[in-house]
Amino acid sequence: MEKLMQIAKKNANHVLIRNIKEEMTNVSFENGELKNIETSIASNIALTLIKDGKIGFAYTTNLIDREQFVKNALTSLKGGVDGSYGISNSGDPVKLNSYDKSIENIGTSQLVDEAKRTIDYLKTKTDGQVNLEQGMVKEEIRILNSNGVDYSQKNSSYFLYPMVLYPGSYSSVMRAFASKSLKNIDQNILDLLLNLYNSSNKQVCPPGGQMKVLFLPEAFYTIAWRMISALSSENAYYNISPIKDKIGSKIFSSMITAYDNPIDDTMPGSRSFDDEGTVTSKVMLIENGVLQSFYFDRKTAKKMGTKSTGNGYCREISRLPKPDVRNFTIEAGALTLEQMIKSIDKGVIVPSVLGAHSGNIPNGDFSVGLSPGIYVENGEIVGHVNDSMVAGNIYDVLNKVIAIENEKHLASMGCFPAVLFDNINVVMK
Repeated sequence: MEKLMQIAKKNANHVLIRNIKEEMTNVSFENGELKNIETSIASNIALTLIKDGKIGFAYTTNLIDREQFVKNALTSLKGGVDGSYGISNSGDPVKLNSYDKSIENIGTSQLVDEAKRTIDYLKTKTDGQVNLEQGMVKEEIRILNSNGVDYSQKNSSYFLYPMVLYPGSYSSVMRAFASKSLKNIDQNILDLLLNLYNSSNKQVCPPGGQMKVLFLPEAFYTIAWRMISALSSENAYYNISPIKDKIGSKIFSSMITAYDNPIDDTMPGSRSFDDEGTVTSKVMLIENGVLQSFYFDRKTAKKMGTKSTGNGYCREISRLPKPDVRNFTIEAGALTLEQMIKSIDKGVIVPSVLGAHSGNIPNGDFSVGLSPGIYVENGEIVGHVNDSMVAGNIYDVLNKVIAIENEKHLASMGCFPAVLFDNINVVMK
Protein backbone atom coordinates (compact mmCIF):
# COMPACT_ATOMS: atom_id res chain seq x y z
CA MET A 1 0.00 0.00 0.00
CA GLU A 2 2.89 2.35 0.74
CA LYS A 3 4.25 1.97 -2.80
CA LEU A 4 0.81 2.63 -4.25
CA MET A 5 0.57 5.75 -2.09
CA GLN A 6 3.93 7.02 -3.36
CA ILE A 7 2.89 6.65 -7.00
CA ALA A 8 -0.55 8.18 -6.46
CA LYS A 9 0.79 11.22 -4.56
CA LYS A 10 2.89 12.16 -7.60
CA ASN A 11 -0.29 12.47 -9.67
CA ALA A 12 -2.85 14.07 -7.33
CA ASN A 13 -3.35 16.67 -4.60
CA HIS A 14 -4.93 14.19 -2.19
CA VAL A 15 -4.97 10.38 -2.00
CA LEU A 16 -7.11 7.93 -0.04
CA ILE A 17 -6.57 4.16 -0.12
CA ARG A 18 -8.91 1.58 1.36
CA ASN A 19 -7.85 -2.05 1.70
CA ILE A 20 -10.38 -4.57 2.97
CA LYS A 21 -9.70 -8.28 3.38
CA GLU A 22 -12.64 -10.50 4.26
CA GLU A 23 -13.17 -14.20 4.86
CA MET A 24 -16.77 -15.34 5.21
CA THR A 25 -18.46 -18.69 5.84
CA ASN A 26 -22.23 -19.18 5.61
CA VAL A 27 -24.18 -22.29 6.63
CA SER A 28 -27.89 -22.82 6.06
CA PHE A 29 -30.33 -25.49 7.24
CA GLU A 30 -33.84 -26.08 5.91
CA ASN A 31 -36.37 -28.15 7.83
CA GLY A 32 -33.58 -29.28 10.13
CA GLU A 33 -31.36 -30.56 7.33
CA LEU A 34 -28.10 -29.09 6.08
CA LYS A 35 -28.80 -27.23 2.84
CA ASN A 36 -25.69 -25.26 1.96
CA ILE A 37 -22.16 -24.27 3.03
CA GLU A 38 -20.39 -21.39 1.32
CA THR A 39 -16.96 -19.90 1.98
CA SER A 40 -15.51 -16.83 0.29
CA ILE A 41 -12.22 -14.97 0.61
CA ALA A 42 -11.71 -11.52 -0.86
CA SER A 43 -9.11 -8.77 -0.79
CA ASN A 44 -10.20 -5.45 -2.28
CA ILE A 45 -8.42 -2.16 -2.79
CA ALA A 46 -10.10 1.17 -3.58
CA LEU A 47 -8.15 4.24 -4.65
CA THR A 48 -9.56 7.76 -4.46
CA LEU A 49 -7.63 10.67 -5.97
CA ILE A 50 -8.52 14.35 -5.68
CA LYS A 51 -6.94 16.62 -8.26
CA ASP A 52 -7.95 20.21 -8.94
CA GLY A 53 -11.05 19.72 -6.79
CA LYS A 54 -12.28 16.68 -8.75
CA ILE A 55 -12.42 13.01 -7.78
CA GLY A 56 -10.85 10.07 -9.55
CA PHE A 57 -11.71 6.56 -8.39
CA ALA A 58 -10.73 2.97 -9.13
CA TYR A 59 -10.90 -0.35 -7.32
CA THR A 60 -9.45 -3.79 -7.84
CA THR A 61 -9.36 -7.26 -6.34
CA ASN A 62 -5.88 -7.96 -7.67
CA LEU A 63 -3.24 -5.25 -7.42
CA ILE A 64 -0.66 -6.28 -10.02
CA ASP A 65 0.20 -3.07 -11.90
CA ARG A 66 0.17 -0.09 -9.53
CA GLU A 67 0.96 2.41 -12.27
CA GLN A 68 -1.99 1.26 -14.35
CA PHE A 69 -4.25 1.27 -11.30
CA VAL A 70 -3.41 4.92 -10.68
CA LYS A 71 -3.95 5.71 -14.38
CA ASN A 72 -7.43 4.15 -14.15
CA ALA A 73 -8.29 6.49 -11.27
CA LEU A 74 -6.87 9.47 -13.16
CA THR A 75 -8.99 8.62 -16.19
CA SER A 76 -12.16 8.81 -14.09
CA LEU A 77 -11.33 12.45 -13.24
CA LYS A 78 -12.97 13.26 -16.57
CA GLY A 79 -16.33 12.63 -14.90
CA GLY A 80 -15.95 15.93 -13.06
CA VAL A 81 -17.18 14.60 -9.70
CA ASP A 82 -16.81 17.19 -6.94
CA GLY A 83 -14.00 16.49 -4.50
CA SER A 84 -13.64 19.92 -2.94
CA TYR A 85 -14.31 18.47 0.52
CA GLY A 86 -10.82 16.94 0.54
CA ILE A 87 -9.61 14.18 2.85
CA SER A 88 -9.48 13.77 6.61
CA ASN A 89 -6.62 14.71 8.88
CA SER A 90 -5.01 12.26 11.24
CA GLY A 91 -6.76 11.77 14.57
CA ASP A 92 -6.75 9.42 17.53
CA PRO A 93 -9.17 6.51 17.00
CA VAL A 94 -10.34 4.69 20.11
CA LYS A 95 -8.93 1.18 20.48
CA LEU A 96 -11.75 -1.33 20.20
CA ASN A 97 -12.06 -4.92 21.33
CA SER A 98 -13.45 -5.88 17.93
CA TYR A 99 -11.60 -9.13 17.21
CA ASP A 100 -11.73 -12.44 19.02
CA LYS A 101 -8.68 -14.46 18.02
CA SER A 102 -10.42 -17.74 18.88
CA ILE A 103 -12.44 -17.40 15.68
CA GLU A 104 -9.29 -18.39 13.76
CA ASN A 105 -9.64 -21.94 15.11
CA ILE A 106 -13.30 -22.36 14.15
CA GLY A 107 -14.01 -24.69 11.24
CA THR A 108 -17.20 -25.52 9.37
CA SER A 109 -17.64 -28.75 11.34
CA GLN A 110 -17.92 -26.76 14.57
CA LEU A 111 -20.42 -24.40 12.97
CA VAL A 112 -22.51 -27.33 11.80
CA ASP A 113 -22.37 -28.97 15.25
CA GLU A 114 -23.63 -25.79 16.96
CA ALA A 115 -26.37 -25.42 14.36
CA LYS A 116 -27.50 -29.01 14.87
CA ARG A 117 -27.51 -28.56 18.65
CA THR A 118 -29.77 -25.55 18.27
CA ILE A 119 -32.07 -27.29 15.80
CA ASP A 120 -32.35 -30.40 17.95
CA TYR A 121 -33.40 -28.32 20.95
CA LEU A 122 -36.12 -26.59 18.96
CA LYS A 123 -37.39 -29.73 17.22
CA THR A 124 -37.90 -31.57 20.50
CA LYS A 125 -40.24 -28.85 21.71
CA THR A 126 -42.25 -27.88 18.63
CA ASP A 127 -43.72 -29.42 15.50
CA GLY A 128 -42.98 -26.34 13.38
CA GLN A 129 -40.44 -26.40 10.58
CA VAL A 130 -37.04 -25.28 11.85
CA ASN A 131 -34.75 -23.34 9.51
CA LEU A 132 -31.44 -21.77 10.43
CA GLU A 133 -28.88 -19.38 8.94
CA GLN A 134 -25.40 -19.22 10.42
CA GLY A 135 -22.03 -17.79 9.60
CA MET A 136 -18.81 -16.13 10.64
CA VAL A 137 -16.78 -13.28 9.22
CA LYS A 138 -13.16 -12.25 9.67
CA GLU A 139 -12.28 -8.80 8.37
CA GLU A 140 -9.17 -6.64 8.17
CA ILE A 141 -9.57 -2.96 7.28
CA ARG A 142 -6.82 -0.49 6.52
CA ILE A 143 -7.36 3.17 5.58
CA LEU A 144 -4.48 5.45 4.67
CA ASN A 145 -4.30 8.85 3.05
CA SER A 146 -1.82 11.51 2.00
CA ASN A 147 -2.50 13.56 5.16
CA GLY A 148 -0.83 10.93 7.32
CA VAL A 149 -3.86 8.81 8.23
CA ASP A 150 -2.92 5.14 8.57
CA TYR A 151 -5.59 3.26 10.53
CA SER A 152 -6.16 -0.47 10.68
CA GLN A 153 -8.62 -2.68 12.50
CA LYS A 154 -9.59 -6.34 12.63
CA ASN A 155 -13.20 -7.42 13.14
CA SER A 156 -14.65 -10.83 13.82
CA SER A 157 -18.28 -11.85 14.00
CA TYR A 158 -20.38 -14.96 14.42
CA PHE A 159 -24.11 -14.97 13.79
CA LEU A 160 -26.97 -17.42 14.12
CA TYR A 161 -30.57 -16.93 12.93
CA PRO A 162 -32.89 -19.73 14.07
CA MET A 163 -36.49 -19.56 12.89
CA VAL A 164 -39.64 -21.63 13.29
CA LEU A 165 -42.03 -21.59 10.31
CA TYR A 166 -45.81 -21.88 10.43
CA PRO A 167 -47.38 -24.75 8.42
CA GLY A 168 -47.83 -24.13 4.69
CA SER A 169 -46.12 -20.73 4.65
CA TYR A 170 -42.85 -18.86 4.93
CA SER A 171 -44.15 -16.94 7.93
CA SER A 172 -41.97 -17.45 10.96
CA VAL A 173 -40.74 -16.31 14.33
CA MET A 174 -37.01 -15.68 14.42
CA ARG A 175 -34.30 -13.99 16.41
CA ALA A 176 -30.68 -13.07 15.69
CA PHE A 177 -27.82 -14.09 17.92
CA ALA A 178 -24.38 -12.59 17.37
CA SER A 179 -20.99 -12.48 19.04
CA LYS A 180 -17.34 -12.00 18.08
CA SER A 181 -16.65 -15.73 17.96
CA LEU A 182 -18.52 -19.03 18.15
CA LYS A 183 -20.71 -19.22 21.26
CA ASN A 184 -23.70 -21.29 22.23
CA ILE A 185 -26.89 -19.38 21.58
CA ASP A 186 -28.64 -18.22 24.74
CA GLN A 187 -31.35 -20.70 25.69
CA ASN A 188 -33.75 -17.88 26.58
CA ILE A 189 -33.72 -16.85 22.90
CA LEU A 190 -34.77 -20.33 21.85
CA ASP A 191 -37.40 -20.50 24.58
CA LEU A 192 -38.83 -17.17 23.38
CA LEU A 193 -39.20 -18.53 19.85
CA LEU A 194 -40.84 -21.68 21.17
CA ASN A 195 -43.27 -19.75 23.35
CA LEU A 196 -44.27 -17.37 20.55
CA TYR A 197 -44.72 -20.16 18.02
CA ASN A 198 -46.41 -22.78 20.19
CA SER A 199 -48.86 -20.33 21.74
CA SER A 200 -49.83 -18.90 18.32
CA ASN A 201 -49.89 -22.12 16.29
CA LYS A 202 -53.65 -21.94 15.81
CA GLN A 203 -54.77 -19.83 12.83
CA VAL A 204 -57.42 -17.23 13.71
CA CYS A 205 -59.41 -14.67 11.72
CA PRO A 206 -60.17 -11.64 13.94
CA PRO A 207 -61.59 -8.36 12.58
CA GLY A 208 -59.16 -5.63 11.60
CA GLY A 209 -59.17 -1.95 12.50
CA GLN A 210 -57.29 0.35 14.86
CA MET A 211 -55.45 -1.62 17.53
CA LYS A 212 -52.21 -2.00 19.46
CA VAL A 213 -49.23 -3.25 17.44
CA LEU A 214 -46.08 -4.67 19.00
CA PHE A 215 -43.10 -4.65 16.64
CA LEU A 216 -40.47 -7.19 17.69
CA PRO A 217 -36.85 -6.20 16.94
CA GLU A 218 -36.74 -8.44 13.86
CA ALA A 219 -39.58 -6.43 12.29
CA PHE A 220 -38.65 -3.00 13.61
CA TYR A 221 -36.35 -2.38 10.66
CA THR A 222 -39.55 -1.38 8.83
CA ILE A 223 -39.59 1.71 11.06
CA ALA A 224 -35.81 2.08 11.41
CA TRP A 225 -35.29 2.12 7.63
CA ARG A 226 -37.43 5.25 7.37
CA MET A 227 -35.79 6.86 10.41
CA ILE A 228 -32.33 6.28 8.97
CA SER A 229 -33.44 7.78 5.66
CA ALA A 230 -34.82 10.88 7.37
CA LEU A 231 -31.67 11.33 9.48
CA SER A 232 -29.30 11.19 6.51
CA SER A 233 -27.53 14.51 5.92
CA GLU A 234 -27.56 13.76 2.21
CA ASN A 235 -31.37 13.52 2.21
CA ALA A 236 -31.57 16.65 4.33
CA TYR A 237 -29.30 18.58 1.97
CA TYR A 238 -31.32 17.59 -1.10
CA ASN A 239 -34.64 18.41 0.63
CA ILE A 240 -35.73 14.75 0.61
CA SER A 241 -35.99 14.42 4.40
CA PRO A 242 -39.25 15.71 5.94
CA ILE A 243 -37.32 16.78 9.05
CA LYS A 244 -34.59 18.78 7.28
CA ASP A 245 -35.46 21.96 9.20
CA LYS A 246 -36.42 20.34 12.53
CA ILE A 247 -33.17 20.37 14.54
CA GLY A 248 -34.14 21.09 18.16
CA SER A 249 -37.80 20.23 17.54
CA LYS A 250 -39.77 17.35 19.02
CA ILE A 251 -40.63 14.97 16.18
CA PHE A 252 -41.36 11.70 18.00
CA SER A 253 -42.63 10.47 21.37
CA SER A 254 -40.42 11.48 24.28
CA MET A 255 -39.86 7.74 24.80
CA ILE A 256 -37.78 7.55 21.60
CA THR A 257 -34.03 8.04 21.83
CA ALA A 258 -31.94 6.99 18.84
CA TYR A 259 -28.23 7.18 18.12
CA ASP A 260 -25.48 5.70 16.00
CA ASN A 261 -22.66 4.18 18.03
CA PRO A 262 -19.96 2.60 15.85
CA ILE A 263 -17.53 2.40 18.80
CA ASP A 264 -19.82 0.08 20.81
CA ASP A 265 -17.59 -2.98 20.65
CA THR A 266 -20.09 -5.17 22.48
CA MET A 267 -21.59 -5.59 19.01
CA PRO A 268 -19.74 -7.26 16.13
CA GLY A 269 -18.65 -4.90 13.37
CA SER A 270 -17.79 -1.85 15.48
CA ARG A 271 -15.53 0.73 13.85
CA SER A 272 -13.13 3.32 15.28
CA PHE A 273 -12.85 5.10 11.92
CA ASP A 274 -15.08 5.32 8.86
CA ASP A 275 -14.24 4.61 5.22
CA GLU A 276 -13.04 8.19 4.72
CA GLY A 277 -10.50 7.90 7.53
CA THR A 278 -12.52 10.05 9.94
CA VAL A 279 -12.42 9.04 13.61
CA THR A 280 -15.82 7.78 14.79
CA SER A 281 -17.79 8.42 17.96
CA LYS A 282 -21.31 8.04 19.31
CA VAL A 283 -23.68 10.40 17.46
CA MET A 284 -26.89 11.34 19.28
CA LEU A 285 -29.60 11.70 16.63
CA ILE A 286 -32.87 11.83 18.58
CA GLU A 287 -33.05 12.35 22.34
CA ASN A 288 -36.37 12.00 24.15
CA GLY A 289 -38.15 12.58 20.85
CA VAL A 290 -36.19 15.73 19.96
CA LEU A 291 -34.10 15.84 16.76
CA GLN A 292 -30.48 16.52 17.74
CA SER A 293 -28.45 15.93 14.60
CA PHE A 294 -28.17 14.29 11.22
CA TYR A 295 -25.27 11.94 10.43
CA PHE A 296 -22.61 13.32 8.05
CA ASP A 297 -19.86 12.19 5.76
CA ARG A 298 -17.23 14.71 4.61
CA LYS A 299 -19.06 15.74 1.44
CA THR A 300 -22.42 16.61 2.99
CA ALA A 301 -20.72 18.16 6.02
CA LYS A 302 -18.92 20.64 3.77
CA LYS A 303 -22.09 21.39 1.82
CA MET A 304 -24.00 22.07 5.05
CA GLY A 305 -21.25 24.02 6.80
CA THR A 306 -20.39 21.55 9.55
CA LYS A 307 -18.01 18.65 10.32
CA SER A 308 -18.23 14.98 9.47
CA THR A 309 -19.64 12.83 12.27
CA GLY A 310 -17.55 9.89 11.04
CA ASN A 311 -20.43 8.39 9.06
CA GLY A 312 -18.84 8.07 5.63
CA TYR A 313 -19.23 4.39 4.74
CA CYS A 314 -19.31 2.19 1.65
CA ARG A 315 -21.81 -0.65 1.44
CA GLU A 316 -19.61 -1.91 -1.41
CA ILE A 317 -15.92 -1.11 -1.88
CA SER A 318 -16.62 -0.44 -5.55
CA ARG A 319 -18.42 2.77 -4.55
CA LEU A 320 -17.39 6.04 -2.94
CA PRO A 321 -18.35 6.60 0.71
CA LYS A 322 -21.65 8.31 1.50
CA PRO A 323 -23.57 9.06 4.71
CA ASP A 324 -24.55 5.84 6.48
CA VAL A 325 -24.95 4.41 9.97
CA ARG A 326 -22.96 1.60 11.56
CA ASN A 327 -24.71 0.67 14.82
CA PHE A 328 -28.06 2.46 14.67
CA THR A 329 -29.70 1.95 18.07
CA ILE A 330 -33.04 2.64 19.71
CA GLU A 331 -32.59 3.03 23.47
CA ALA A 332 -34.28 0.45 25.68
CA GLY A 333 -37.28 1.24 27.86
CA ALA A 334 -38.72 -0.05 31.13
CA LEU A 335 -40.93 -3.12 30.52
CA THR A 336 -40.14 -6.75 29.80
CA LEU A 337 -41.54 -8.27 26.62
CA GLU A 338 -43.90 -10.38 28.74
CA GLN A 339 -45.23 -7.26 30.50
CA MET A 340 -45.76 -5.56 27.16
CA ILE A 341 -47.78 -8.49 25.80
CA LYS A 342 -49.83 -8.62 29.00
CA SER A 343 -50.74 -4.95 28.51
CA ILE A 344 -52.38 -5.56 25.10
CA ASP A 345 -56.16 -5.71 25.30
CA LYS A 346 -56.50 -6.26 21.54
CA GLY A 347 -53.70 -6.19 19.03
CA VAL A 348 -51.02 -7.99 17.06
CA ILE A 349 -47.40 -8.87 17.61
CA VAL A 350 -45.27 -8.45 14.50
CA PRO A 351 -42.36 -10.92 14.48
CA SER A 352 -41.44 -10.42 10.80
CA VAL A 353 -42.74 -8.58 7.76
CA LEU A 354 -43.03 -8.79 3.99
CA GLY A 355 -42.53 -5.77 1.73
CA ALA A 356 -40.66 -3.45 4.08
CA HIS A 357 -39.51 -1.56 0.99
CA SER A 358 -43.12 -0.71 0.10
CA GLY A 359 -44.31 2.86 0.50
CA ASN A 360 -42.50 6.17 0.26
CA ILE A 361 -39.47 5.52 2.46
CA PRO A 362 -38.09 9.11 2.50
CA ASN A 363 -41.56 10.39 3.46
CA GLY A 364 -41.87 7.82 6.27
CA ASP A 365 -44.76 5.82 4.77
CA PHE A 366 -44.98 2.04 5.16
CA SER A 367 -47.41 -0.69 4.25
CA VAL A 368 -46.19 -4.17 5.14
CA GLY A 369 -47.54 -7.67 5.22
CA LEU A 370 -47.31 -9.41 8.59
CA SER A 371 -45.43 -12.65 8.33
CA PRO A 372 -47.38 -13.55 10.40
CA GLY A 373 -49.40 -11.39 12.76
CA ILE A 374 -49.66 -12.94 16.23
CA TYR A 375 -53.08 -11.99 17.60
CA VAL A 376 -53.46 -11.02 21.27
CA GLU A 377 -56.62 -10.49 23.34
CA ASN A 378 -56.70 -9.53 27.02
CA GLY A 379 -52.96 -10.03 27.36
CA GLU A 380 -52.97 -13.58 25.99
CA ILE A 381 -51.76 -14.88 22.63
CA VAL A 382 -54.75 -16.39 20.80
CA GLY A 383 -53.22 -17.50 17.51
CA HIS A 384 -51.67 -16.27 14.28
CA VAL A 385 -53.22 -14.36 11.41
CA ASN A 386 -52.32 -14.84 7.75
CA ASP A 387 -52.91 -12.26 5.00
CA SER A 388 -52.79 -9.25 7.31
CA MET A 389 -51.16 -5.86 6.86
CA VAL A 390 -50.07 -2.86 8.91
CA ALA A 391 -49.82 0.58 7.34
CA GLY A 392 -48.89 4.02 8.59
CA ASN A 393 -46.32 6.79 8.67
CA ILE A 394 -43.45 6.94 11.15
CA TYR A 395 -44.22 10.57 12.07
CA ASP A 396 -47.60 9.34 13.28
CA VAL A 397 -46.79 5.93 14.80
CA LEU A 398 -43.63 7.09 16.60
CA ASN A 399 -45.83 9.55 18.44
CA LYS A 400 -48.09 6.69 19.56
CA VAL A 401 -45.54 4.73 21.58
CA ILE A 402 -47.02 3.03 24.64
CA ALA A 403 -44.03 1.04 25.86
CA ILE A 404 -40.48 0.03 24.93
CA GLU A 405 -38.81 -3.22 25.97
CA ASN A 406 -36.09 -3.07 28.61
CA GLU A 407 -33.59 -4.95 26.40
CA LYS A 408 -32.05 -4.24 23.00
CA HIS A 409 -31.42 -6.96 20.42
CA LEU A 410 -29.24 -7.06 17.34
CA ALA A 411 -31.47 -7.18 14.26
CA SER A 412 -31.54 -6.10 10.64
CA MET A 413 -30.37 -2.44 10.32
CA GLY A 414 -29.38 -2.00 13.94
CA CYS A 415 -30.01 -2.81 17.58
CA PHE A 416 -33.58 -2.42 18.83
CA PRO A 417 -35.95 -3.28 21.66
CA ALA A 418 -39.52 -4.36 20.97
CA VAL A 419 -41.77 -1.30 20.66
CA LEU A 420 -45.52 -1.18 21.37
CA PHE A 421 -47.71 1.31 19.49
CA ASP A 422 -51.34 2.31 20.02
CA ASN A 423 -54.13 2.85 17.47
CA ILE A 424 -52.37 1.52 14.37
CA ASN A 425 -54.35 0.48 11.32
CA VAL A 426 -54.35 -3.31 10.86
CA VAL A 427 -56.04 -4.92 7.85
CA MET A 428 -57.19 -8.53 8.24
CA LYS A 429 -58.47 -10.74 5.42
